[in-house]
Formats: sequence, C-alpha cells, structure tokens
Amino acid sequence: MEELIERLENIAQKMVDDGRLFGATVGVVNFKNQKEIASVGQVGTGEFADDILSVNHIYDLASLTKLYTTMRYLQLFKAGTVTPETTVQSILPAFGNVEITIGQLLWHNSGLPSSVRKVPALTREMLEEDLMLGKTINESGTVTKYSDVGFMVLGKVLEALDEMPLALDVTANVLAPKNLANSGYRVADKGRFDAPLDRFVPTEDVPFRGGVLQGEVDDFKAYLLGGAGGHAGMFATAEDALSFVHEWLMPDEDLPADMHAYLKDNQAGIRTFGWHYWTYGGEDNPVVVTDWLYQTGFTGTIMAVNYRTMQGMVVLTNRVHPTRNNTSWLKDRYEFTQAFFAQI
Repeated sequence: MEELIERLENIAQKMVDDGRLFGATVGVVNFKNQKEIASVGQVGTGEFADDILSVNHIYDLASLTKLYTTMRYLQLFKAGTVTPETTVQSILPAFGNVEITIGQLLWHNSGLPSSVRKVPALTREMLEEDLMLGKTINESGTVTKYSDVGFMVLGKVLEALDEMPLALDVTANVLAPKNLANSGYRVADKGRFDAPLDRFVPTEDVPFRGGVLQGEVDDFKAYLLGGAGGHAGMFATAEDALSFVHEWLMPDEDLPADMHAYLKDNQAGIRTFGWHYWTYGGEDNPVVVTDWLYQTGFTGTIMAVNYRTMQGMVVLTNRVHPTRNNTSWLKDRYEFTQAFFAQI
C-alpha cells in the first residue's frame, strides 16, 4: 500500500502544483482495514489561503452519499424488509408511478430524469412535487441514466420504511454501528453531525446562500431538503470514508457476506447497486470490469473498490472552491482511478 499511496499523493501534488486544486486528501485501505492517508496543499483560497490541509479535515462527499443510501438498502434487503422488486408506490402511495422499483432506482435505470425542474427560484415545495410525480423520460428498466431524482426518491422511501428522518436513519443504522463518528449530515434537527467549523473544507462561493459554504451542504437540492438527501449531504473525514469503503470489502453481518459476488449477481449493464463498474473500449461496446467499482462526487470526491487486490481508495478534494468552473477535474479525476485499478 505504501507504493500506491505514494503514487496517489504524487498525482494530487502535481494537480496542486499546477493550480488545478488547492489541496487533496488521498487514502487507501486493505481488507484488514489497514489504512494509508496523505494530505497535500491548502484548504482553499481567500481567508483559507494560509490553512494547511490535514488528514483530519472534513469534506462534503456530494454524490458519494448515494453509497451510504445504498448500504442502508442492502441491510434492508438482507433483513427481508423489502426487495429490489418492491415498487416505490407500495411504500409511498402518493408516488405517481406504479412500475418503478427500488432496484431500478439503485441501478439508475428507473427512467426518471437526472434532475428536477431547472428554474431560477426552485423551492422545496417544487422539489418535493417533482419527486412524487414519478414522471419518466425512458421506459423503466430499459435505459441507464444517472439520476439524482432516483436517489432522492430512495431517501423518501427510507424515511417511510424506517419512520424517521433520513439523517437520523442513516446515522443510526449505518454510521453508528460501524463506528463512523466523524461522518454525518449537517441538518438542523435530529441526526446532525457536529464538529468545529474550521475542520470543514470550504466549497462554493454562493452569494444568495451567504457566501463561501463551509460545513453546509453544497448540493442545492440537498440544501432544500434540509441538508440530507438520498443523493447528497454526507460529510466525512478520509479515515471514516476509508472505514466505510472497507465495509464493501469485508462486510459486517448486517450486509451480504460475499459483497463482490452479490454485486455481480445484481449487475445491470455498467452498474450495480449504487456503484459504477469500470469500463473501457468506448461507449458503444464497453468492456465492463466487475472487479473494479467507483463512484464520484460533484465537489471533487471519489470512492473506489478493487476486488482483485481487496483494496479501497478514497480521494477527497474541494475542486468546486471557490467556483464550480474548475472543469479540468472532470478529466483529472480519472488519473486517480487509473492508478488505483492498475494495482493488479
């Protein structure tokens, strides 16, 4: 692991040196839950310019949150509470689609759009209305299209199943049993994750939300939902994020015993529950590598699992600070996954 963490650290350092990032924290974990973590660079710019990044800083994980939502569903599948074939409407009677299943939402092939309506002044009421419409753009189960809407609906289903707010639900059933004390949602009520504000790395400068966001979820839809959505809202340190990834390598008893086989058995094209499989060879006829899984987050985050080496990787950045216009990350991030999956 020492060679791998050095390679990842060097990639991050070059991005910092080139001005593509202010800083980054990278980490790897093996099946024994042994970890290597390194931080490079600074927390940010402006008032944060003199703050050196450390491994104890807390990041907005953005869409990596979807994996925490997924893990709660895998617990419920194992317990027999629901199955992938359970329809959303059977749990949420007001949901306007009789066909969409929990499994389709986890696979991103439900037919739901990627996002809700795009209007200048989106409100929570508009957002909730769009979620409950269940209006599809493709026939359910036929086309894979990454969907925040689908995972927001999954969050609503969890709240109905477990009869508690989403932040409290995932904290009680995923984070607490796995001793992830440096992870959580920044909600205002029950289930709030508290830590000193200066431990949170800043994200975007959003004037209508008061300026640079720090310790407040970057994703606007999660913000409207009170800080916790099935798609976004989780914050964590690198240490905790690696411990979470370790659960996908060596699961606890509340999860499928052979996670690798379970996820392969529930493959849907280039995806399995919550995760994207590594592919190569072009979009028209991709080769899918079911030993390699990854997920990315808008704020500049990555989680990956390599079942050949039984290792996991976490990359945490705030590439959206102070603006999301840092589009080089959309290409740069694959330097980390390519280096990680090269460890055959």
